[in-house]
Amino acid sequence: MLAADPSPGRVLWPLVPGLVFVALIGTVLATRWQAPSTPVEEARAALDETNPGTRAQLLGAMQKKLRNDENVAMDPDLALEVLGRLDRLDARWTPREEAFARRLPGLNPEEAERERAVLAGDRDYYADLVATLSASLVPVGLPLLRELAEGQPAIEPVALAHRRRVAINGLATLGESLQRWRKLPPDDLEALARFLANEPRKGRVGEGLQAAAGYLGSLRAGRPDLAGLERTLAACAADTDPVLREGAAYCARYWSGTAAQDEAIDKTLLGLLDDDGRGQELRALKPSGGKEPRDGPREVEAQPGFLVQAHAAMALAWRGSPQVQVDRLRALLDIEHLKAMLVVEAADRKRQPNEPRILDLLQGALRATVQLHQKSPQTDITPLRAAITRLESHSIPAVQQPAAAAKAALEGKAAP
Repeated sequence: MLAADPSPGRVLWPLVPGLVFVALIGTVLATRWQAPSTPVEEARAALDETNPGTRAQLLGAMQKKLRNDENVAMDPDLALEVLGRLDRLDARWTPREEAFARRLPGLNPEEAERERAVLAGDRDYYADLVATLSASLVPVGLPLLRELAEGQPAIEPVALAHRRRVAINGLATLGESLQRWRKLPPDDLEALARFLANEPRKGRVGEGLQAAAGYLGSLRAGRPDLAGLERTLAACAADTDPVLREGAAYCARYWSGTAAQDEAIDKTLLGLLDDDGRGQELRALKPSGGKEPRDGPREVEAQPGFLVQAHAAMALAWRGSPQVQVDRLRALLDIEHLKAMLVVEAADRKRQPNEPRILDLLQGALRATVQLHQKSPQTDITPLRAAITRLESHSIPAVQQPAAAAKAALEGKAAP
């Protein structure tokens, strides 16, 4: 008699433990595959990308996240990762730039251009790293950015200009980013302070941790300390590069410290109100080397130093400084005055208003007026109110709308 066929259940039962184990492993792997990576993992993936164009796109996306998501922006591991990459880049990039500068006198134009093309990758990567680091709400990059903005290694002038301009812009962006701290829960700042105080690191990363902990601690105590940033601004403001001087003025609007530090920054800005426009030819320097074509259109200031002076005037207002000069700010709200000061000159010497620059300054002056009123309500801004009212009736929306928003803010109303 034939034995009965075993039931399917009895055949499969010995396999059940193994099948369950396989299913569990599959579930874990699928979950890991689908789960979103942490911000620092995303940053590492972007930084490890070998294609420069793709890496720049990924870092651009990370910068957007940092600007829009406080949880990402408050991640200290992400900030430390980017700081470490910037430190390592500088350690290899600067000696290469110095070696190129030493060889440059013996190179013909074609050879020099080829070497610059190689160095351009590191110059671009440097700019991307600074932009990412400065968008963070964890200011561990403060010492290194100060060093890069002040330092003057023996490298090609165009590379030095690029290096310092990027750094001062990074400090400005970092200062602007830190304004968001006012909206963060105290518990978040407390947790960040504990991390910064207890994280053991050495070298530039350790210096960054110490500086960030010090700045956060002084800010939470109501006595912000800039730890020497006022000296960085003074050094950049005294440079022959007008773009760097302009950057120093712009950066100053976002940083305030002790009474002595604020007084030093105001003194620097007052000096820039009389900027003489020296070094104007340096505005045409390109990061890749050389200058803009001479036969193309070029930006012109009818009054030497006007852009530096304008940003200094706006910074004093933005800071609510007792040294603010209302008449200077009022001139920046006069669109006809701006048209006369800022022009684009074509190859045939014909000139027309530099509209992008004009709108940028005009909108900046409107925001500076609002900041002045909020931080120094005792300052008489009657002339500024009248100028804003005139702009509110302008036919160009890019003028009219910001003016209407500024007027509403001054009156304590919602923007139209």
